[in-house]
This record gives sequence, C-alpha cells and structure tokens, in this order.
Amino acid sequence: MKNSKFTKSWGFTLIEVILSMAILTVLGVVGVSYLGGYRKSANITSEAEKITAYLRQAQNRAISGEAVSGQGPTDWGVHFVNSASGEEYYALFRGSSYGVDVSVETVYLSNQVRFLDPAASSTKDIVFQRISGRPVATTTIILQSVANSDLTRSISINSLGQVNY
Repeated sequence: MKNSKFTKSWGFTLIEVILSMAILTVLGVVGVSYLGGYRKSANITSEAEKITAYLRQAQNRAISGEAVSGQGPTDWGVHFVNSASGEEYYALFRGSSYGVDVSVETVYLSNQVRFLDPAASSTKDIVFQRISGRPVATTTIILQSVANSDLTRSISINSLGQVNY
C-alpha cells in the first residue's frame, strides 16, 4: 500500500526561483559596477606606466650619450602637449629643447585619460642632462581619468632624476 501523504517533490517553487533570480541580479549589478571602476583605474595606471617608461628611456639615452644621425652626444627629453583640440601627446626628443626637427617619436595619449598638468593649451618639457641623467628642473605630470575626474595619477621627477608615479 502506498501512503499518499508523503510524496517526493522534484521541482522548485515559484518563490524559490524568484528569490534565486533576485540574488543573482544583485550580485551581477555589484560585480559590473566594481569592474567598471577597476577598468577606469587600470586605464590611468597603464598610461602613467607608459609615460614613466618613456621618461626613463629618455633619461637612459641621455646617460649613455646616445647620438642620432651622426650628431654628437646630447641631452634627451620628453615634450608633453595638452592641446585645445583634444590631441594630447608626448614626444621623445634629442637636445636641450623641443623642436619638430629633433623629435624622434610621438605617442598620443589614450582617449580615456587627459593631462591636468601641463594645463590646457600648454606644453611642458622634461630634459635630462647628458651623462648625469639629472633633469634640468624637477617637475610633475598629472593625469586625470576622463570618466571620473576624481581619479588622478601624478608622475614626478626629482632633482636626482628619479621618476615615480
């Protein structure tokens, strides 16, 4: 004889399904918002690392006295441009001052990041002296996230030539 009072149920109730969906939705929203913040932070950190590496490359070229196109050993520097048109870039150059004829390479800033320093519509040069690798002047480059203006990174060059961000 079968007892019909105690039958096994193999399905889920509607309440269990709705509760599970609600929990998954909350977890998804939290995860996506966290990932978005991480991506913004990663963009600006990546750009700061690229600029730092570029500054160190200029410094190493100055220390080694690297010459270009049969020229003698010279200083090396990086020229930063915060253009009003939005084409922000930095360029490696040889010599004690920037000019189109001494520019070796130009790199455009990511469209997710902008310069705070140098200020809008201005430029800044960081020149490293030949042999010592010390900068002509201490300075700071400041980057800002386009998506979150509170998110910034500073790249500083001290009097000994140490480049930090």
